[in-house]
Amino acid sequence: YFFFLMIRRPPRSTQSRSSAASDVYKRQHGDRYLDLKIMSGKEKKAEKPNMWESLLNEAMQVSKPPTGNIIIVGNRDVGKRTLVNNLIKTYNQKIYEEDEADMASVSSLQGNASSIDYAYLDVKNLDDPENNEVITRMNTWILDDISQKDMLNIAFKENVVKNCVIVICLDLTEPWRLKQELERWLTTVSEKLSEVFAQVPLNVQDEIREKLKNYVRNYEEPKFDENGKLIRPFKKEFTEGAEEEEDFEKIKKEMPLPDGVLTVNYGIPIVFCVTKSDYSDTLEREKDGDKKLDLIQMAIREKALTYAASTIYTSSKMNVNLDVFYEYLVHRIYGYGFRFKAEAIQKDSVFVPAGYDRPTILNETFKDLKDENYDNYISEPQNKKIIIREEVSADDNQSFYARLGDIKKSGPPPAILTPASARGQMGFQFPSTTPRNTTTTIPANIPPQPSGNTLAPTMSLQTSSSTAQLPSSGSGTNSNSNVSVVKNFYQNLMQTQQKPAAAQDDGRQSQFCLLYTS
Repeated sequence: YFFFLMIRRPPRSTQSRSSAASDVYKRQHGDRYLDLKIMSGKEKKAEKPNMWESLLNEAMQVSKPPTGNIIIVGNRDVGKRTLVNNLIKTYNQKIYEEDEADMASVSSLQGNASSIDYAYLDVKNLDDPENNEVITRMNTWILDDISQKDMLNIAFKENVVKNCVIVICLDLTEPWRLKQELERWLTTVSEKLSEVFAQVPLNVQDEIREKLKNYVRNYEEPKFDENGKLIRPFKKEFTEGAEEEEDFEKIKKEMPLPDGVLTVNYGIPIVFCVTKSDYSDTLEREKDGDKKLDLIQMAIREKALTYAASTIYTSSKMNVNLDVFYEYLVHRIYGYGFRFKAEAIQKDSVFVPAGYDRPTILNETFKDLKDENYDNYISEPQNKKIIIREEVSADDNQSFYARLGDIKKSGPPPAILTPASARGQMGFQFPSTTPRNTTTTIPANIPPQPSGNTLAPTMSLQTSSSTAQLPSSGSGTNSNSNVSVVKNFYQNLMQTQQKPAAAQDDGRQSQFCLLYTS
């Protein structure tokens, strides 16, 4: 036998409709509250970070290189913005793949009206050329006017000195100003760096100065393997243990730099960028052109030794050394491998990296120019007189044709100069001419015409000796008479030209008159 016991909850004390509804409302919302607590607990459990994900995020943060800073200074119109724009178009990632014009308008520099301009350059891993992923960016600041040097405070910060490069641009088309402008900008940069280093801790200053010194001391030309791949520098291997390696590195660090190299050490790489290098072809065609180009290069490289600066010639017009310039900036800021060797032979593509030059190299390269004076060969050209020509504008076709129509309607133009007007204008007297007769006149010395012939009007030339007649075309029937008249005319004309001037000026005059014979 089975027995079932059913227990029912006792009714509430109040069975009113309002309390029953209230009980249902509380029960429903209580269940919802419990559901919300359960759901929130699940969400919190789902939001709990994964251990592997956290490790990957931390690794990415550690491996991501810091943002670099490039400070470019130089006179206005030296070509700084054109240089940066070409680098942007070549190396920056295309934001708008469908319309490249939009991309250029967003990220490129458009003018030089501001005191200081800003742009950025994408950075890619130079050690992995096949990887086009952008890993970071380099801030690029451009200053034109040296009087606005305080604007460099925006770019020069104590937290950017570790990853910074200073570029001083010089204009090759004005070589007579090159040395002076280089000195002015170096002085300005030195003043601003002194202000910045006053706020940088001493240990940071010592660190970046030592880093620059080691770079100059340990510089080596890039080497490539048999497959053309760049060989990165590596530490020398020792067979007797690590102690000898440490001793070698210690001795190497204690070795002094050559005299005159890095006598001014700010710990920040400096690049002397000579723009418009395609102008070297024009300089080379001038008198002593090769010597001028060598003197310019020598002056820049000698100054670069003092700051362990690099020298590079670029041309945005001819696309010269733009890839070298970009990769060298990335190399100096982030330490990636650099694949370009020094070049000092080609006049328009000179590249001398920091650490390559030594006083002995300069003395050997420019031994024939040590006694030459820079200013004797490179001087400002004399100002030539500017001739301002009056601008001539041509009428359009319709106006020109309308003017011709008016001239045609008004008849032939009047004579420019008449004997009567010339007598008063030129200050001398013309012989008085016989007024033209309105009636027909026949000179007495005209030979008689043959009988039975009727001649048309003829032109008669009266001189002091004779008169010749010119028959009009189609007149007369006697051809022999006409031929004799023409013959007499040319004979008299030749006799008149052969007479001396004194004989002609005897008070008599030549007259043209129109003869009509019947």
